[in-house]
Amino acid sequence: MRKALYLLFALLLLTSCGGKKGELRISGEFKNLKQADFFLFSEEGYMESIDTIHVRNGKFDYRLPLTADEASFTLVYPNFSTLDLFGGSGQHIRIEGDARSLSEVRVEGGRVSEEFKTEFYIRRERGRNLLEKGKKLTPFKLVTRKGDTIRRDQYRGQWLLIAFWADWCPGSSSATHEVREFRKRLGDKSATISYSLDTDTFILSLDERRDSIIWPSVCDRLSWCSPLVQTLGIRELPFFVLTDTAQRVVAFGSRWNKDIAPSLP
Repeated sequence: MRKALYLLFALLLLTSCGGKKGELRISGEFKNLKQADFFLFSEEGYMESIDTIHVRNGKFDYRLPLTADEASFTLVYPNFSTLDLFGGSGQHIRIEGDARSLSEVRVEGGRVSEEFKTEFYIRRERGRNLLEKGKKLTPFKLVTRKGDTIRRDQYRGQWLLIAFWADWCPGSSSATHEVREFRKRLGDKSATISYSLDTDTFILSLDERRDSIIWPSVCDRLSWCSPLVQTLGIRELPFFVLTDTAQRVVAFGSRWNKDIAPSLP
């Protein structure tokens, strides 16, 4: 009887301290934070889409189905700063910190090889380098919310502005205004694409109706996991990419007046 109790206690201890095979457990505790919503996504497809982690009384305990022994994830805080996480099936990642200093949180429990981490950051940097002034924009094939297929090459001969935004990002509210002004300024010489990282298309429909978005709108409901977002290494919103008539990248960035406006024709 005593031996059975010891075995039961050991099993409970392992369950509470680690993760269950076939899933990754991520838990956290933050001082000076009562409740908030964090976002979790994977740049490399270890999650099907972005997910929300609800923080209550400064704590959360999240379980993610996962079979890979090594995987990478990104946690997005309410202020849109991020934290890279690494772990695998059966592991438990523990995060502790102070909400007033999110850059100094402590992460324990996730175990992957240094080679895996190195290759992850190399791939990420390679994606960011695709956005280089004077370099031709990487080819893309997108399906709009109306079901039309649009490709990079159909915009040859026009100045193209792609605006990445989301309803849940407060700073994105100005993106539609900047796109509209761009269209007024260049007229027929311009083309624009609205690329939403929203996952709730009902709210997106309300936004588009309110802002009278009549240009091509793309939203695959994958948010940060969207292929073009990952390919270009975009990590902040709103974000603009401007190309010239030869489809060369002229400007890109999140600050319209500083990053984009000086390069307009």
